[in-house]
Amino acid sequence: MVDMLKLIAETEGAELRPLTLICTSANFLEKTEYPGRVEIDMEAAMYHGDRVSQAGVHVETYDFMKIVFGDHKSQEGPFQFSRENLVEEVRQGGLGVRHFFGRIDMTLKFMNQKIPLVWKYPEAGLHPAACCQLGDVLIKLATAVG
Repeated sequence: MVDMLKLIAETEGAELRPLTLICTSANFLEKTEYPGRVEIDMEAAMYHGDRVSQAGVHVETYDFMKIVFGDHKSQEGPFQFSRENLVEEVRQGGLGVRHFFGRIDMTLKFMNQKIPLVWKYPEAGLHPAACCQLGDVLIKLATAVG
């Protein structure tokens, strides 16, 4: 196993910031560890998203959902979210929508509590058009943590 944070610290000129993007090669097959950080993967995100109530949704979750899915079109027509019914509407969505909802809601809650975290495979289950919006999400998150 590779302690990715230790590896970064040992790399000349590399430092951890409030938001550090780590991309490993497809050929990098070792399991990586991120000590002291909560790992948010697809399983954790789906578990959280399936259990959060409308009253328990972070106040900014809706805004992040709009960044990723604002222009999303389903076969039935425009795919719209409302702040008031977000949980119900997300649960009617596909895997990628439900996955991202749980991931961003959990992320925002951890950030409020200053709990360090790692996103594992945030693109999993997302349509390529939605994946393109992840960069904007990261920028907004980085701005939020200063």
